[in-house]
Amino acid sequence: MRFFFSIKVKILCVIVAVFALQMVYSCSSLIDTYKEYRRMRIKECLLAFNAECRIFTGDMFLLQQAAAYFAQTMEMRQSQPEDARVDVAVPLQRVLEDFPAALGGGLWFEPYQDDPRKERSCRYLFWKGGKLRLDPSFETLGYNYPEQEWYRLIKERAHSSKDVVWSPPYRDASGTHALMITVGCGLFRHGELFGAVTIDWQLSDILQRISSLPPTKGSYVLFVDLLNDAVLARSDKPVEEVPGTSVLSLPWFPLIGAGQTRFTYDGVRYLSFMSTMTNNMALILNIPEDELMAPVRRRIVLMLAWMAGFSLLLFGATYYLLHRFVSAPMVSIVRQARRIGRGDLDCRVTVTDRGELGEVAGVLNSMTEDLKKHIGQMRRMVQEKERIAAELDVATHIQASMLPCLFPPYPNCAEFDLFAGMRPAREVGGDFYDFFMIDDRQLAFIIADVSGKGVPAALFMVIAKTLLKNHLQSGLSPAEALEATNAQLCENNTMDMFVTVWVGVLSRYGGDVRYANAGHNNPLLCRCGGAYKELQGRHGFVLGGMEGMRYRNEAFRMQPGDRILLYTDGVTETTNADGVMFGVERLRKHAGQLKEASLRTEVSEVFNAVDSFAGDAPQFDDITLLVLEYRGSQQD
Repeated sequence: MRFFFSIKVKILCVIVAVFALQMVYSCSSLIDTYKEYRRMRIKECLLAFNAECRIFTGDMFLLQQAAAYFAQTMEMRQSQPEDARVDVAVPLQRVLEDFPAALGGGLWFEPYQDDPRKERSCRYLFWKGGKLRLDPSFETLGYNYPEQEWYRLIKERAHSSKDVVWSPPYRDASGTHALMITVGCGLFRHGELFGAVTIDWQLSDILQRISSLPPTKGSYVLFVDLLNDAVLARSDKPVEEVPGTSVLSLPWFPLIGAGQTRFTYDGVRYLSFMSTMTNNMALILNIPEDELMAPVRRRIVLMLAWMAGFSLLLFGATYYLLHRFVSAPMVSIVRQARRIGRGDLDCRVTVTDRGELGEVAGVLNSMTEDLKKHIGQMRRMVQEKERIAAELDVATHIQASMLPCLFPPYPNCAEFDLFAGMRPAREVGGDFYDFFMIDDRQLAFIIADVSGKGVPAALFMVIAKTLLKNHLQSGLSPAEALEATNAQLCENNTMDMFVTVWVGVLSRYGGDVRYANAGHNNPLLCRCGGAYKELQGRHGFVLGGMEGMRYRNEAFRMQPGDRILLYTDGVTETTNADGVMFGVERLRKHAGQLKEASLRTEVSEVFNAVDSFAGDAPQFDDITLLVLEYRGSQQD
């Protein structure tokens, strides 16, 4: 699976996506090109067809005009005196010489109209050997031209010499027996038909003309007479097979007649063009669409094959180059980086690439050297840290040993009992508590909080604790002891540290307590059977903060069963994850619920309540508690 997430595969995927987009764009362009070529090819065929139709129509029009002109010439001849008339063969010859494609032409008279002595009178000239020759066989009683269909059509449809009539295809009954069509006009005198002029057109000549029109092998052209419903010629069939075919019988012709340019016949799709002439004849070109578009399809297939081959070649070349210059160096870098990761810091990444991969290799080698140096530094730091940790552990034990930790501290003193505990925020703390007998009648008990944390606070705590104990044991009152200690702490206090202290002296016999406060929290006093309440008193300034400070002694009396709870601000200022502080009220509530419990239990449960309230929030300050219970004396 790692192979599919490699850089090489990702780059190849991007390249394949680019190729795919290029192929889609190219295919879209080819489709547009195909459509444009198809449109142009159809237009080209249509233009060529129309151009040929115009030439073809022009020839037929000129042929019709020649027939009409010949008829009008003959009408004018008949109006001339007989001795001034020219031989009819002369103008007929001139007309045919202008149309060498015609098979021949003739002048036909009604019985006894040209010569009262002749029932049949006609002149017919035809091309033979490149010359016009007169065929006298038509002017015999053996050839009954008045009964020929082309003559009957002229008699039926021509009403003046300007009316041109085309005959359906027929086979010449004499001579060549060729298939032909005839164009003719009637000759009129005083509105009465007295003859006709004709020009014959051999269908094989027409077929030769239209055979050059189909643009593809399967295309074919039809020359049709719409008026007579006859197919005159087809480029795809011999001329002898065509006459007699009905235009309307062609299955596809109704579609073309309705104006459609496409039809499907025998499973082949055709494009069809039809050009209708003024004489109701038409040329129809049918082109198989597949044949017409075969060259462009072959070209498009060739282009697609070329594009696919080129894409595969380019893809293969890209794959090789990526493997040679990207993948292989990257694999080498990864392999050697793993060796470095397993701890072989003497391994060196060797890549010959001078680009980014070479730069990566250089960075890895530089990083390895830096890592070796850093590991050396880390070893020294760890060793130093272990040394400091060991020293701090020793300091922790020393600090713990400096605080009274044997409970009950005075088993022989039944007048009172006390219990205390401290939990520093670090290995060593700045809070401290202390209690000791000044003499056999007085108990001193102290709680204090040094500014800051850690070793400096612990050292300052030791000094403050020692000074206070010495001054109290020397017989000074709580206020005097604070004043003397403050004076000594202010000397050479370059760190500007200070300590808050509450110190009290209990008389074993009588329960009188004298105390003084140097900026510390007010203790909580619980009278027997009552609730904990703050012991209000005057606050003096902190010790070590300013020289010459004065403190005042205050006093109260404890009755048997009374308890006094001393604490540092680490208890009340403990915060939970929401930033809410534990506070004095919660301390009063929890301590009040434990007033009937042992002193040890009360201190332990208050610690638990603080921990439960803080939850996962870290401890930022030392926490210290001291509880004293006065039990009374018989001497009282």
